[in-house]
Amino acid sequence: MTEIEVILSVSGLKKYFVSKGGLRLSREQYIRAVDDISFHIFEGETFGLAGESGCGKTTTGRCIVGLEVPTAGEIYFRGKSVAGADKGYPPELRKEMQMIFQDPFASLNPRMKVGDAIAEPMTVHNLAQGKEREERVAELMSLVGLEPKAKDQYPHQFSGGQRQRVGISRALASAPSLIVADEPVSSLDVSVQAQVLNLLMELQEKRGLTYLLISHDLRVLGHISDRIAVMYGGRLVELADSSDIVAHPLHPYTRALFSSVPKVNPGARGERALLRGEPPSLLSTPLGCRFSSRCSVAEEECFHQPPLWQEVGTGHMISCHKVAE
Repeated sequence: MTEIEVILSVSGLKKYFVSKGGLRLSREQYIRAVDDISFHIFEGETFGLAGESGCGKTTTGRCIVGLEVPTAGEIYFRGKSVAGADKGYPPELRKEMQMIFQDPFASLNPRMKVGDAIAEPMTVHNLAQGKEREERVAELMSLVGLEPKAKDQYPHQFSGGQRQRVGISRALASAPSLIVADEPVSSLDVSVQAQVLNLLMELQEKRGLTYLLISHDLRVLGHISDRIAVMYGGRLVELADSSDIVAHPLHPYTRALFSSVPKVNPGARGERALLRGEPPSLLSTPLGCRFSSRCSVAEEECFHQPPLWQEVGTGHMISCHKVAE
């Protein structure tokens, strides 16, 4: 059996932002958006990154595609270093990693025809010109379910779902291997969400794509992901195969997230795990577990000692002092 290749490896990734309110760069004036996380993604898989707003998942994705420069840590693409604390982003690798943004309207230039927006990556990376470029734009629009003749229209002339399809086709224009999809369906109507998710799955099968799928919606991640990592307060708290983490979430935060997912069957609803309090400030993070102030099972050590990132089962990682059995 051929070993599956690791296409992306993230090691000790940190991204700190300086608070605009301070003049001196003290410890309390850094926003620890991403604070020392590590994971890898296998070629051809869909890796889900979950967590509530402000946990750092979008910043993680932006660091991976080079839209943010990491404060520390390493990102390796096919074994080659992509970015570090003091390194630039290799231009030749940019076309290999593309991003689908949460708001398709904000990510498109309102003064640019959609055909030109889709063709832009081909121009930047010198992949096609003239008639060949026009043919590839038409091919990409057809691939995502858009009429090629609509290439001369502007973003405001499309619906939200259609604009996201434009964003997907633009991401595919440079023939990437890895796509970071940041909440790709959260701004869409429920009726359209399933269509876009099915499209992403079809494209993955046709083109052998690898996805980093960022979402707060565990229903989406459970449906489409092979593995899921859960992020809280800038750090990972749990990572496992999708089927494993859906059936047996171990971390109290992961359990709370899953309990908040609406159940179709009233008999399967059970008791909800309600979260108390607010997420920790990323300006002054807790000494111990980031989740300790909201955790119903936290003990003294949880408030003073950071938990280790440990394996509790085959491929099942967790950061918790009280690992559930």
